[in-house]
This record gives sequence, structure tokens and C-alpha cells, in this order.
Amino acid sequence: MLCEKCLQNIATVNITQQLNGVQTKLHLCDVCSAEVTITDYVTKHFTAVFTQLQNLINELEQMDECQVCGLTFENLTKGGNLGCADCYQSFSHVMQQILKDTQAGLTHTGEIPWRTHAPLIKERRIEDLKASMQRAVQEEDYEKAAELRDQIRRETQ
Repeated sequence: MLCEKCLQNIATVNITQQLNGVQTKLHLCDVCSAEVTITDYVTKHFTAVFTQLQNLINELEQMDECQVCGLTFENLTKGGNLGCADCYQSFSHVMQQILKDTQAGLTHTGEIPWRTHAPLIKERRIEDLKASMQRAVQEEDYEKAAELRDQIRRETQ
């Protein structure tokens, strides 16, 4: 194989780069590989990565304001109150962590209104059984998963 830079000598040095799931190979001869420094290589091939990171940071900074009411992330952290219903979507990337830190979890587990008590209790029980069944499958405990499946069927009838 010929050197990809000078196209004259036999390539003896192979450089492989994996970037965003795309593999790039560069085949060079001894002379051309001596001219390529690590700094040149990093500058040439990783500028795209740094540009993508900067774009991501810019996107996150722009997301830190509700498009409907104009509440900023800074004001949210200072005051602790959302400005409108759309704030949940605008700040979803941080709201889940805030809820996890301040509550027992992301699922409401408090009081249930009396008139909807029985259906909600049954629904929560079925959801818990389904989650247990998924864990049993992941742990490859298929007997337990089958028992839970049968129990879910009994609950839903």
C-alpha cells in the first residue's frame, strides 16, 4: 500500500481514529509519518469534537429560559417556583434531578383522593408487579417472572 500523503513510498505507519462512531484510517510512510506531529493530528482531527461540544453548551444555555413565560434557570433556582406549565418542559433536563433530590422519587406516592382510591391502588399494584417482572427477567429468574405474569393477569381481570 502506498503512503496516502506522498503517494510514492510504501506505507509502514497506520493511524486509526474513531470519531462519532466513524473509523478513519491513515496510512503513511516513515518519512511522512515523521513530519506528522501529534499536535497537528489532534488539531486537525479533534477540532470538530470541540466545536460540537461548544454547540451543545450553547444549546443548553439557550434552553435555560422558558419560551412562554421567560423564566430563567437562575430565577428558578433563586425563587424555587415555576412560572407556567411550559416551564416543566423547558427545564425538564434539570427538573428530574431537582425532584429526585428533594422528594422520595419521581412518582407521586402521597395521599390519594377517596373517590379514586381503589382504581389507583390497583393500578399502582399492577405497575409494581410489572416492574418486578422486568427485574426478574433481567436477572434471568424466569420462574419468578412467570409467577408475576400470572399475578398481573389475575389483577387485570
